Amino acid sequence: FATFTGLNHHAQPVLFGCALLFSESETSLVWLLQTWLQAMSAQKPVSITTDTNHLIQMAIGHVLPETRHRLCKWSILRDTKEKLTHVCQTHPTFEIEFMKCINEAETLEEFESQWKSLLERYYLRDNEYLQSIYIARHHWVPVFMRETFFGDFLSDEDNDAKNTFFDGFVNASTSIQLLIKYYEKAITIWHEKEFNADLDSNNTTPILKTPSPMEKQAADLYTRKVFMKFQQELVETLANPATKIGDSGAITTYHVAKFGEEHKAHTVRFNTLELTANCSCLMFEFSGIICRHVLSVFRTKNVLTLPSQYILKRWTRN
Repeated sequence: FATFTGLNHHAQPVLFGCALLFSESETSLVWLLQTWLQAMSAQKPVSITTDTNHLIQMAIGHVLPETRHRLCKWSILRDTKEKLTHVCQTHPTFEIEFMKCINEAETLEEFESQWKSLLERYYLRDNEYLQSIYIARHHWVPVFMRETFFGDFLSDEDNDAKNTFFDGFVNASTSIQLLIKYYEKAITIWHEKEFNADLDSNNTTPILKTPSPMEKQAADLYTRKVFMKFQQELVETLANPATKIGDSGAITTYHVAKFGEEHKAHTVRFNTLELTANCSCLMFEFSGIICRHVLSVFRTKNVLTLPSQYILKRWTRN
């Protein structure tokens, strides 16, 4: 039972289609992707996340060569726990350090050096499984994926719920007869959740935390869930001042860092003429929500409302 899910404007899972497959051969998977693409009016997705399966990878390479393919990080982390049970039991700190290396590295260099020291510290340089996931790092380690839009802005716990459209409704032992019944039940329940989130976004006013006109503007435009994330970034600008480090024509460059964490500064380039800014953290490119670093520069430059190019229609109430 293969499902295609995406995210609606409340970052809830939404179903784009599903299929029953007799076999998981490459031919079947190619057929599946081609048929789904046809049903989606040949609109190819910017990005797609799948389980780790080399046949799926080959089929995506064949049917969606331009789509950025990501492997599900959670299934890789689950497999790592299983394959390295002995290491986790002998060294309780290994798992914490491994997760930190994967989730918190902010630059490619930082990831590479942390990975290297992790393997050395726990004598795992010759571990074949770790070698295989390292070779595939560009397809699942977050720091390598940030320049592509995936729509992820939730915490990892919430994010895990993205693939779970049918969780709690359907499992491997569900019969075909029951599948139809539970399929319809899942769709009804998710439709209700979307309807309720729409009601909440349209009929209630969120509590504002700053006097900023930009916060008011975002509260009026975004759905509630997205606004809460934007608000969090806006409030964080108070602890992340922008320091000007260079000028070149219309482009001014800033370093933005949290007090006391100057070594972790992000670089923001601001174009005075076009009122555009890009940040080395790439949060906007990855999630479609503007980061605290750019917002901090906007505050310094008296940009009081969000420029239209930073309001993604997909995250708005409309």
